[in-house]
Amino acid sequence: MFHYHFRTKDVFLRTLLQQFYEDMFAPLSSLAQQEGPPLARLRGALLFIGCFARDHSAVLGRVLADASNGDAVARDFLQANAPRHLRLLMALMDEAERAGEIVPLPPLQRFVFVMSGVVLPALVVPRIAALDIAPPGLRDQIGPQVTSDAAIAQRVELALAALRRGTE
Repeated sequence: MFHYHFRTKDVFLRTLLQQFYEDMFAPLSSLAQQEGPPLARLRGALLFIGCFARDHSAVLGRVLADASNGDAVARDFLQANAPRHLRLLMALMDEAERAGEIVPLPPLQRFVFVMSGVVLPALVVPRIAALDIAPPGLRDQIGPQVTSDAAIAQRVELALAALRRGTE
């Protein structure tokens, strides 16, 4: 049955990764298209993507590592799909800027700043925790201060507050 449906392992992995991505992109896209001010929609999208990165950090880390090591399936997957959610989030940020809700900044600078504060900790810190290299006092705080819903929401608010400076 496997061979009949997928023919090869690569076709199976491509199908699996694409379904994984579509399961993330559909709700993200829905949040971005809701009614309301751009900043509120951006907030919802960032909360979603931050929690998604946390919940799937192992898979995302593996795909990034495989692509970095030259794996064609992972590289092709990222090249085909990463631009979709990047464009969506950058468009929300542009819309919030045009509405006067955030300060004008070069788009890539703004995007990298926000994603490094919201998504990067959710991807990197669980990997560091899995290596068991964090000092004992910090290890216990990873959940509450980095990967919890509340911690992700707080980082989203901090990033948005930084982008709003000067608009008030």
